[in-house]
Amino acid sequence: MKNANVGLFCAIFGGLIAAFGMPEPAQAQSSDSAGPIILKNAGRQDLEGHTPTTFQGQGVGLFIGDNLNAGFPAGAGLQMFLHFDLSKLPAGIRINTAVLSSKFAHIRSRPLNSLGSILVDNVTYPRFSSGLWNTPRGAAACVLTRRTNGEFGCDLAPSLSRALSQGKKTLALRLRFEHNSDNDGRLDLLSFYSTRPNENVPGIFMIAVTPKP
Repeated sequence: MKNANVGLFCAIFGGLIAAFGMPEPAQAQSSDSAGPIILKNAGRQDLEGHTPTTFQGQGVGLFIGDNLNAGFPAGAGLQMFLHFDLSKLPAGIRINTAVLSSKFAHIRSRPLNSLGSILVDNVTYPRFSSGLWNTPRGAAACVLTRRTNGEFGCDLAPSLSRALSQGKKTLALRLRFEHNSDNDGRLDLLSFYSTRPNENVPGIFMIAVTPKP
């Protein structure tokens, strides 16, 4: 009787398989379901910092604007340089979006009103130095804008895709206002830091990379 029951069960189970097929194994989640790949700025003094726009000099902090101090020349502005390591991105990745952003912005006076748009340019340099003050402008990467939540960001997917297609292992960017100065003699400054104005650590800026399926 026991063997008969076993035989009956096997026959029924076999019939179900024939009718409906075996259940499919669970599929692995796609790479984009885990969220974007986050690239953080280098946060190193030998790779990042700021320079004047009209004369040679350099500093550690990440800020742009004009009239940094009382001795700052009229008409001079400030620009900053960022550096990202691309080795975290998988080989052959196709970029859907690559959003450069920072939630650590601090505004003094009215730079967003008087100095124009915030331009993000592609640049190339081996090390950060005062000699970058007159670095030729490369291809425009994006225009950084202020969002409703107070963060600043823009999508530089074409720029990142171009860098990867050229085999580059790093991405260097320069941020500057459209106008060097508003010539009013007063400080206008947009700076990025988490605790101290002259601080530069990884993660003050990030690029969130979302790959194409």
